[in-house]
Amino acid sequence: MNNINYDVNDWLHLSMKTSFNRTKLRGLNQDNVHGDNFMGGDTRPIMPVKHPDGNWAGQGDFTNFPAILEDGGSRLTNKNDLWNTITMKLTPIKGMSINMDYTFNYYSENNKVHMKSFDEYGANGQFLQTFAWTNPNSVSQSQANDTYNAFNFFGDYEKTLGKHYLKGMIGYNQESKHTTGFNAGREQLISNDLGSLSYATGDRWVGSSDNSWATRSGFFRINYGYDERYLLEVNGRYDLSSKFPKHDRAVFNPSFSAAWRLSNESWFKSWTNSFFDELKIRGSYGSLGNQALNNGWYAYLSNYSTGQISWIMGSNQPQYVVPGGLVSSSITWETVTQWDLGLDFNFLNSRLKGAFDYYQRRTSDILAAGKILPGVLGANEPQENAAESLTKGWEFEISWNDQLANGFHYTVGFNLSDYQSEVTKFDNESKELGNWYVGQKQGEIWGYETYGLFQSEQEIAGAANQDKVSGGIKLMPGDIRFVDRNNDGVIDWGDNTVDNPGDKKIIGNSTPRYHYGINLGADWKGFDLGIFFQGVGKRDLYLPGTSFRSHYGSEWQVPSAYNNDYWTEENTGAYFPRARFNGGSAINQAQTRYMVDASYCRLKSVSIGYTLPKVLTQKASIEKIRIYFTGENLFTISDTPDGLDPELDNPYTYPMQRSLSVGLSLTF
Repeated sequence: MNNINYDVNDWLHLSMKTSFNRTKLRGLNQDNVHGDNFMGGDTRPIMPVKHPDGNWAGQGDFTNFPAILEDGGSRLTNKNDLWNTITMKLTPIKGMSINMDYTFNYYSENNKVHMKSFDEYGANGQFLQTFAWTNPNSVSQSQANDTYNAFNFFGDYEKTLGKHYLKGMIGYNQESKHTTGFNAGREQLISNDLGSLSYATGDRWVGSSDNSWATRSGFFRINYGYDERYLLEVNGRYDLSSKFPKHDRAVFNPSFSAAWRLSNESWFKSWTNSFFDELKIRGSYGSLGNQALNNGWYAYLSNYSTGQISWIMGSNQPQYVVPGGLVSSSITWETVTQWDLGLDFNFLNSRLKGAFDYYQRRTSDILAAGKILPGVLGANEPQENAAESLTKGWEFEISWNDQLANGFHYTVGFNLSDYQSEVTKFDNESKELGNWYVGQKQGEIWGYETYGLFQSEQEIAGAANQDKVSGGIKLMPGDIRFVDRNNDGVIDWGDNTVDNPGDKKIIGNSTPRYHYGINLGADWKGFDLGIFFQGVGKRDLYLPGTSFRSHYGSEWQVPSAYNNDYWTEENTGAYFPRARFNGGSAINQAQTRYMVDASYCRLKSVSIGYTLPKVLTQKASIEKIRIYFTGENLFTISDTPDGLDPELDNPYTYPMQRSLSVGLSLTF
């Protein structure tokens, strides 16, 4: 990174900031191979890695992870990322500034994937097959190039006239991005070790991409204050985006905010005997457009895909063209409108400070599938600005800051926030589950209520029929027992609607609630200490797939937690049901028995330092020397299973790591 600053004269300042990052990566070839963190779980626990003769062991499609690592090939990635920003600031008269900046970014990425095939040998040591996921061997190369440009021009002017303060700002912004890509590959290398397209003789593939987008915006801001008691701000911006059709590209979004500083009123000071150092009431209302929707580059245009049919006609293999799904021609910006009421307070000689906010945020024109259409249509519903949601939330923070007579200074801070979102508009009149519906809370988890595990044949005979949710298997002691909530003798999902969900109900909510943080700090005679806790007070989590329960019904992916606590006649109080092979889907149903409490409290960071006295450092012409120790993610209190991080939304993501470091900071 390089920064250059230059004052041409008293009213013209120039600067340039440049950074370049080059990354080289060599990793596992993941084409056609499981790439998640649980890949090793595909190996059968009774299968060796190698036979005594050195050949790789294998059992069909089950993964021998060490074999893939050593002989399955590799992925080589080279990335280049260049950023350059040039800034000019003019101050022609007092109170006025004119600012211009231009940013250019060039990013390139090159990938080469060499898939090497290898043989695997069965339980008897005899040749079984060439490992299916790497057969035939192949090589592929891809390249991506992105260019990004941003230009900003804005000017502001401020003036104070007696008790009146006025500031205005007006500006222009333009951004654009162009991305291109190319990929090619071919199968059947003449030698497993020659990873080059020139040495491949089999089927080939090639593809390319070329996309771009651009935005233009004009904006303004006006600030007014009177006697530091009454504050007003008005904002507005007009945006255009190429991601939408011409007739729907423009949007104007205004916002307003006002505040009343009661602590500066003479009558309030006399009434409270100057108890408050500051007490301010504030409110705001405004809207903002969002073009970063999950709709690709141009969702209002139909996409076509091409390829070759799988049979020969004459002596040729003809190509085909397939039209994309249905699209809407009137997609436009998503709009977020929010109002907020807040209170700031500061008293006891600024030792106690805090703030409270309550807000409501309405998100309209959310891009989602439109009206649910019959399956005979043969295509998915087109994406439209078809939904709205309402979020209600609040935020609170408070801190205490004081110093004792002996010079010991300390701080204590606490913050807490919460919100809930609800769907207020979506065309799902029947309230079919699996789609949004009016009244749905964000993060709702629908599932079945469990009543433990069956302990006897008599219990099974007297229970409701579970064929629909258990895959039609014959129930046995140790299987999961569901509650027949509607007392119809059958465990099912009814019409799969809110009004008739069968035996389903809302069993939890995955939205994190009651985010909190605790800050502790102290310093005394050169020593300093900082401690930060963070956490979530309430959250439900139902774990999918390989992160929790995919071992059920197969002989691979069997974690020790399951081996140690599944139902047997000697272990009737087990957590997991009886062991089964290739049968039963009951454990795959969302249910209360395996709902996880994902609330947590984490010691996020600790910092301890000591700053040497200046009388020692100044002799060495050093302004400051600080020795410090820091630790991050030191411990977590949570009921989530080991290996799953409650702070992360995706259970397949590698957990945050504990880190410890010692350092020396020098200031000259």
